[in-house]
Amino acid sequence: ALVFGAPTVTMGLQAGMLHNVPYALACTALSLSAFYLLLAWMLTRARRAPVRLLVESFIALSLAFATLAIPLALEDRWTGAAWALEGAAVLWIGLRQERRLAVLAGIVLQLAAAVAYFDDAPVRHREHTRWIIANEHFISEWLLSLGAMISAARVRLKVPAWFTQLQPLVGGGLFLLGLAWWLHAGATQIMRDDVPSHWTHDWLALSAGSAIALSVLGARLLWNAPRRAALALFPVLAVFAFEASHPHPLAYGGWWIWPLAFAAAYWTLHRDESSANRGIRTWLHALGLWLLSAVGADELGWQMSRWLPDGPAWSQGAWGLIPAAVLLSAAMSGRTQRWPFASERTAYLQLGPVGLGLFLTVWGAVFDLLADGSAAPLPYVPLLNPIDLAQATAIVALGLAAAAAARQRGFDRRDDLRSAVRVVIGLQAFAWLNAMMLRFLHHYTGMAYDLNAVVNSTLAQTCLTILWTLIALALMVWANRGARRVGWIAGAALLGVVILKLFTVDLSRTGTLPRIVSFLGVGALMLVIGFFSPLPPRATHEESQ
Repeated sequence: ALVFGAPTVTMGLQAGMLHNVPYALACTALSLSAFYLLLAWMLTRARRAPVRLLVESFIALSLAFATLAIPLALEDRWTGAAWALEGAAVLWIGLRQERRLAVLAGIVLQLAAAVAYFDDAPVRHREHTRWIIANEHFISEWLLSLGAMISAARVRLKVPAWFTQLQPLVGGGLFLLGLAWWLHAGATQIMRDDVPSHWTHDWLALSAGSAIALSVLGARLLWNAPRRAALALFPVLAVFAFEASHPHPLAYGGWWIWPLAFAAAYWTLHRDESSANRGIRTWLHALGLWLLSAVGADELGWQMSRWLPDGPAWSQGAWGLIPAAVLLSAAMSGRTQRWPFASERTAYLQLGPVGLGLFLTVWGAVFDLLADGSAAPLPYVPLLNPIDLAQATAIVALGLAAAAAARQRGFDRRDDLRSAVRVVIGLQAFAWLNAMMLRFLHHYTGMAYDLNAVVNSTLAQTCLTILWTLIALALMVWANRGARRVGWIAGAALLGVVILKLFTVDLSRTGTLPRIVSFLGVGALMLVIGFFSPLPPRATHEESQ
């Protein structure tokens, strides 16, 4: 009470008497800082061991008043910042002397500082200053953050036995309070900008810079709380990635902010992933893959729609091409021993590809149904157009990713899961081949690209019949050469569907040339199938192929 109470009362009296005198409180704070530093020096020269604690207290007061002089030179509302720093000092000395009342007072002062600051906030924020960061609003909140952070850092060290159970709760709460003050200070400065569309990327830059600072702080102090907070950058990037206040990711300075943010996210992940458990690390690495795909596809799609507005397939294809390229890179990462691929095989060969694979499957199905593949100003050419190229790349990527995942420990024994993945990829390839043929008919015969037109078109039905037979032929020949009974049976089942379609759909279109062509074509192909691809013999390890 004597050591810390006297300067607190003195500053209160000075504020009441000299609040109209410019810089009076700042000069008072500097004078007190010099006074306590002089006292500490004099006691140190005396070299008396019993006063060592008093020397440390005077040094803490000197630093507190020197820091407090900065906002006092800019404004006279010093209460919140003073209480925050005072609370840190009181908490420190209370833990040192094992005094419960002092510890409680230090914690209460941190909370009272927040109340005092926001009680004066309506008056404070009506005032406008020209300077960014170098203004009373930012500096006062920075001091509030500093007080809470110092308190949290002290709580994590050696504490009395009676405080041990409260240590995680109090330390974590003070750290989160300090972090909240810092982020609020930065967000307040960002919102001084009169262009709200710039706020998102400014907040992104603030988040990346804060994550780097937290990582460095945690490493220097061997403190896990800042390191774990730095790992939250990837989830924060996910929030900003879907924020719709900008036309595309690289707008309004995003061309340098997004690369910086990704670099910061992977840098902090590399440094601090050991502070989190294995499951969280895996999800963070997988989230990084998904974010790279989303941001890259969003930007490329916007650029394509800008430069080629008459060809929607260019922008639509970007949403399949970029995730497929990322999936291909992940599938090939199993061959490298570098970070992060070597340490997180599950994220890059299983969890991440599962998310990308689900997206590509849904994307392919949607655009098979809705996209006619118009690639204006270029004419439509099967396969050599944005939609077909993106879908082909996606199917290849899915196949390679499934093969890479099958080589991983645990997944290699899940035959049922592997078979299900292969079936899904096969169905996606089958749907894409059908859509590619229908797009060809749409562009070169004038047939409308919708379900009703396909059902009522004799030409479309004939082409589908022949295409399905060719697919069955290719599948059964491939299965016969590799002794894959399951593949051969799948081809035979598709051939059975073709025969059923001939008699229920194609036969109803009597008197048409396409009906005759479909029957003759299917019959000839069935003869080829029977000659070149009989049912392969049963093999012991047929499923391993």
